[in-house]
Amino acid sequence: VQIFAAEASEEMLVRGQQFNVVDNHLALGGRSLHIQTHRAEYIDLFLPLHGWHQGDNAAVAIAAVEAFFGTALDIDVVMEGLATVSMPGRFEVVGHQPLVILDGAHNTAGADVCASVFFDDFDPHGRRILVVGALGGRDIADTLSALKVDEFEVVICCTAPSPRARSGREIAAVATEMGCTNVVAAESVERGCDLALADASSDDAILVTGSLYVVGAARTHLR
Repeated sequence: VQIFAAEASEEMLVRGQQFNVVDNHLALGGRSLHIQTHRAEYIDLFLPLHGWHQGDNAAVAIAAVEAFFGTALDIDVVMEGLATVSMPGRFEVVGHQPLVILDGAHNTAGADVCASVFFDDFDPHGRRILVVGALGGRDIADTLSALKVDEFEVVICCTAPSPRARSGREIAAVATEMGCTNVVAAESVERGCDLALADASSDDAILVTGSLYVVGAARTHLR
């Protein structure tokens, strides 16, 4: 990662040289961070977002703001700023017992990160239920593979609210071909979410993903 500051000095910041993430670990409700720059050290920062990559994003943001002002930042200001960060639809927890998570992973790379965060950071006592929808134009098998679809106990495939959406039945057929045994097709995102909630126990975890259209509809319906 490189940051170019719009200053007369044309300062260039390179991760691992002028700034870095010293520590980035799971905390209740987000990440606990220790970020170091060539101007200051920021310890015991709390970021209310899920996923190790969000710690990297926070480091880039701090380094960029430092470069803009040309000085170290007040630690209280940094802590207050990070504490108020929100990212709707990006690994957003919208329910508990069962745990319900929304993530707009709309491509293979996003799906891979989504699955990594879900399986590494969350360990439900019960089953893992996937509600997934996607648009056409992408290889749905690649997306489902990146999501580790075969590691979910229940897979509910829905039709996103878009004229370009793949049908829930089409996605369900691909999931079945990939070895999933408990697959359900739903005609809409809302129906898919309702089926997941009706089937889930308080110990289960539901992940709704596959498209920003899916997450947008689910967020409105569930909230």
